[in-house]
Amino acid sequence: MDAARIRTAIDAIFNEIVALRRDIHKHPELSQQEERTMYVISERLTALGIPHETNVAGYGVVATIGRPDAKHAVGIRADIDALPIQEENDVPYASEIPGVMHACGHDVHTAILLGVAEILKGMEAELPGVKQDDITLTVDDDVLTIAAEVNAQKKEQRQNYLYSERRTGHMERRFNLEGIRQEDITAAYQDGVLTITLPK
Repeated sequence: MDAARIRTAIDAIFNEIVALRRDIHKHPELSQQEERTMYVISERLTALGIPHETNVAGYGVVATIGRPDAKHAVGIRADIDALPIQEENDVPYASEIPGVMHACGHDVHTAILLGVAEILKGMEAELPGVKQDDITLTVDDDVLTIAAEVNAQKKEQRQNYLYSERRTGHMERRFNLEGIRQEDITAAYQDGVLTITLPK
């Protein structure tokens, strides 16, 4: 996850994040009234395949990227409410709501945070989680056993929301490999893919 790749990812979504910010700016909502804003955020997270909850403490949204059982986590937040101020700016995306305006940048914060979420989701396999050292291979009586601590996620689109179920724990898979010795097997884990190489 180097800086050059992140810069490229930012450039790729820059225009759509600007457009998103302008849409939010055009439709400001006061505190505890941000229903449309919540749905805009939720729709984008759903399109990105990011599990999330809506209606948190009112119209809040909480999303999760990466492994929930990781040893460390970072929380990133943005306010989404506007202020009771009449907008006087003469721009195409000026507030359409009389007496309400995004005058302190929460529209920008929200759009930027959604951009950050998109980039992190694209690099999710590189976030702290299962590493090669977490995977064990053993051969006993011609049976290869692969074991790892895993985090599985089941996603399914339901009527008006994305249902997400996470499962964590210990996973094992066994395969019959007659005549193969453990020292002849190599394994590599990269970008969420486990590759096992067997002797020819």
